Amino acid sequence: WLRSPARAAPLDLPTLAMEPHGASAVSGAERMAALPAVSRIVNFMYFQQSAVGAVVRVGGRLSQDRRLTTTDGGVLSVVAAECDSLPTGGWPADSFVEVVGKKTNGAELQAVGMIVLGSEVDIELWDEAVKMRNNPQLGELFEPMQV
Repeated sequence: WLRSPARAAPLDLPTLAMEPHGASAVSGAERMAALPAVSRIVNFMYFQQSAVGAVVRVGGRLSQDRRLTTTDGGVLSVVAAECDSLPTGGWPADSFVEVVGKKTNGAELQAVGMIVLGSEVDIELWDEAVKMRNNPQLGELFEPMQV
């Protein structure tokens, strides 16, 4: 029920948590596309379990001082090295963002790009989708299908 046979790509459940007609703003799209690995969707718990250097996507609310409060309540520092197009003052406190980047240590993410998803995001639904995506029993449902 998660995928249609005609779909070549997996269903990205976190997109279901967004408002249906919400506009998003993308920063660093070219850098995100150039990453050598597919980014793993994580919350703070899975971020902690990821290896240093892992490419990840983390959703949450980003403060003006670049602290990302993740969907499961953890807090990460976001560093924007080599990302001159990323906002220097941070995003508005009421905006939900997805940060794509590399884990540099236990609580720091080196951002290569960000997607602003707006203020109408169901954080609990997003977090449950992240948990489902990282569940070994369900993980294959989110992998690309061979066509």
